[in-house]
Amino acid sequence: MIDDCADLLDRLIASGETQTSIAAATGVPQATISRILAGKHGDPLTSTTRKIQEYAERRLKGKPGRSRR
Repeated sequence: MIDDCADLLDRLIASGETQTSIAAATGVPQATISRILAGKHGDPLTSTTRKIQEYAERRLKGKPGRSRR
């Protein structure tokens, strides 16, 4: 799940979002977003991943995916 969450965050950032704007839109602290992206957050809460996923689905609707790996 963490890889999926990091991939979604990467896609959001590639689309022009910043960690700060994602944090403001989702209510997930920017520090948490940073730790997920850095691979330092081993197991984020389901509520955290859900917020990021729901925001990414709305924001990225119809945009092609990009993989970070």
